[in-house]
Amino acid sequence: MLYVVTQVNQALGEDNLLRYDCDAFGHGLMVINLPHKKVYFLGGVTTIIDAPQDQNEFHAFFEDDEQNIELSLKDFNPHLDSPTSSFSFTWSINVRNGSVELVGNYYTEGFCTLVSHQ
Repeated sequence: MLYVVTQVNQALGEDNLLRYDCDAFGHGLMVINLPHKKVYFLGGVTTIIDAPQDQNEFHAFFEDDEQNIELSLKDFNPHLDSPTSSFSFTWSINVRNGSVELVGNYYTEGFCTLVSHQ
């Protein structure tokens, strides 16, 4: 676990990390860095969209030639002074063959619980 957390710290920067245990694929660690607008989850780093589409959902995404990842957090409070203790999420990834052909897609949804706030 320490190795994973170290990787996350390097990916997101050290300050103001919210760590959540999520019931996806054998309990994945989700780490959110609100000041840098990054989310680390299931081995990837996504970027938080500035404005939530509504009061209850918070969105993050990542896209390149090989994949696009979408993450939605429901009932997540994006304020470091009062971090959300739990929320539900949906996560999806589409994997492409050189940005043209879809070769795989994955989807999961679940629930996350706050582990620590650094």
